[in-house]
Amino acid sequence: MFKAMKEKAFDKALLEAVDEGLAVFGESVAHTVAYYLKKNHGLRREDIPKNPETFDTGLKTIFGFGASVIERHILERLYAKLQLTYEEKEGQPFTDHIKQAKEKTTT
Repeated sequence: MFKAMKEKAFDKALLEAVDEGLAVFGESVAHTVAYYLKKNHGLRREDIPKNPETFDTGLKTIFGFGASVIERHILERLYAKLQLTYEEKEGQPFTDHIKQAKEKTTT
């Protein structure tokens, strides 16, 4: 039961971090990204915590190399919300950082 509550809190923090990361470009861009992810990848916003790989793929399709800047911002916000220290590691995928943060906060 307690683990489920921790996972729900993690999911909420991740979604907030995603919103903040996309907000850098403005509300219309965030809505466009959400629409694209749903239409082309079947990924709804609320499903991002369960399927960060699809989110990552969608961002890279839309923004190319620019996706890494957005992802770094999302990770910085996520780690801050979880009161963890974010350390960027060269070559470590976005999704691995998310998995590590989840493990640290839900186990």
